[in-house]
Amino acid sequence: MATARNYRLEILNLLHDYKERPDRQYLEEARRVFVVSFAEAQLVASADVLNKIEPFNMSLAGAYHDYVIGERRTGEISDNDFEVVRRMLDDIWDNQWNAMRESMRKDLSTQG
Repeated sequence: MATARNYRLEILNLLHDYKERPDRQYLEEARRVFVVSFAEAQLVASADVLNKIEPFNMSLAGAYHDYVIGERRTGEISDNDFEVVRRMLDDIWDNQWNAMRESMRKDLSTQG
């Protein structure tokens, strides 16, 4: 959960400063940590948790991909690309985060 949140926040940080051509170092680090964390979760998570975190992972990957494609197209992300990625990240937060968190909490309380 913490690595997913940090990864999302680093994408948002770049979007916030996108006209200043920010350094992507923190985003890339957050992405690597999240990928490792996600791989570990796949080994131990219940089927219900996996059903929640896999779409979340795909959504974050899609937002990252759209950010990178937008940036590569012109050397910087455009206003339109910014809005597309921002909407994707908002959708992840609004429609997937709570369900994923609740599924994990339920899973942890039943395995003790």
